Amino acid sequence: MINAVVIGDPRRISSNIRALFPETMQATGKSMARLVFALSNKIKFQKLSGQVLRNKTGVLRDSISPSVRADGNSIIGQVATNVEYARIHEYGGEIHHPGGTAYMFDKSSGRAIFVSNNSMWAHLLPRTAPHLIPMPERSFMRTALQEMEPDIRATFENALSEVVSKLGRA
Repeated sequence: MINAVVIGDPRRISSNIRALFPETMQATGKSMARLVFALSNKIKFQKLSGQVLRNKTGVLRDSISPSVRADGNSIIGQVATNVEYARIHEYGGEIHHPGGTAYMFDKSSGRAIFVSNNSMWAHLLPRTAPHLIPMPERSFMRTALQEMEPDIRATFENALSEVVSKLGRA
């Protein structure tokens, strides 16, 4: 949370704040873009390059995609992946192995994901596998975000401080 004390004529201050809204959105958008790009890089080149998971095929690492969009009075930054097995790594779960196929059960969503024996998952499945094989949580997205939290706060505070400092000059 960012706290501020504003001293002066409330009508003039309110008018100045409204006038600075476009500049505030622009500064916030630029900061968001830098932070989303930095988070994406942290996930790809630290977390998915050996710190949490080792890179085997590059599919998961290459799927990490940053995006920023403005939605009315909000700016939304997102780092996402569309790879099915990312969720079981992030949150953990179980793999059910009945014979020649495997199914991953994602505890957080309750979804089952089919994985064939010739996939990248086959090396995880022993020949005499029990029916449920636990997959430990290996958070690569949430931990990266938590580690960047101080930088995220400081970046937004600095961006907003620069805009708010113009109130005193207006």
